[in-house]
Amino acid sequence: MSEKPFKTIDKQLKILKDRDLVILNENAAKKTLQDYGYYEIINGYKYPFLNDSADDEKGYKTLSTFEHIFELYQLDSNIRSSVMSSIEIFENSFKQSLAYSISEYISDEFTTYSKKENYLPGHINSKGKSDRDFLLNKLNTIQALDVEPYKHYRTKYNNVPLWILVKGLSLGSAMYLFSLLKDTNIKESVIGRMTGFDPSIISGLDEKFKIKQVFSDSLTLILDYRNLSAHGGRVYNHRSDKHQISVYSPIFYPSSISRTKFKNGYSRSSINALLLCLSIMGNKDPYLHLISWLKVWVGQYIKKYPDDLCYLKESMEINNL
Repeated sequence: MSEKPFKTIDKQLKILKDRDLVILNENAAKKTLQDYGYYEIINGYKYPFLNDSADDEKGYKTLSTFEHIFELYQLDSNIRSSVMSSIEIFENSFKQSLAYSISEYISDEFTTYSKKENYLPGHINSKGKSDRDFLLNKLNTIQALDVEPYKHYRTKYNNVPLWILVKGLSLGSAMYLFSLLKDTNIKESVIGRMTGFDPSIISGLDEKFKIKQVFSDSLTLILDYRNLSAHGGRVYNHRSDKHQISVYSPIFYPSSISRTKFKNGYSRSSINALLLCLSIMGNKDPYLHLISWLKVWVGQYIKKYPDDLCYLKESMEINNL
């Protein structure tokens, strides 16, 4: 027998009522479960409402409602959409900065910028294939595509420059391209274009301010949120042990976040950490887009549930909502 056997919507509602969850409008609740799914709504967003977050059988807190849980689900859905759209803006800036710096330091000719000697091998698998092999194969595949704009540049100019080719790279692949660059001057050029720091002083400042590590960590965390959001994950209280800011830097953290708070895990992978990643970039549009919409969505939510404001601030580690 399946560990989680199929249950009709009526049985799903009965389980919730037996656990003391109030359902204000059963017909509307049935339609909501039909349209969005029990797993997505209840299993994803029930935890703040349970008497014991580790045991559903202990029931829901007094006066907790199905409608309240669904509102939290919708809040997170709105936040997720705003995270995605802000990262899309960031993605374009990053790809163009990467393309510009590689073209400037190496070449804008595909046959030159795609040479393997420009890149580190990275991890080598059991079959002897390296990360660089997979990356360069991807570059070759994109430039050979029989679709626009690649076909136009290939047939008219006999070349697909990197600022065109990056349109076909995923954000993860573009970040991989950056990480495998052999020439540190190119990496510093990208960091400088993205953050506004003079590339010539980045190495000199790095021991104190950890600029390179913070930038690398920021890319990793931004990609983590991008992938989480793209797959419908819960974002409002997200934390990641694997993808987080690994070093304390005064250029990244405001004075309100001390080294002690950092060491205790504060704002290292939360939505506030994502905001900090976006805020250090020279193009402020991704940051402004996200913080503005966060305030809109949270503002709408707390009009209905004002007692949740402290919980949301704590979950997102944002004080100025």
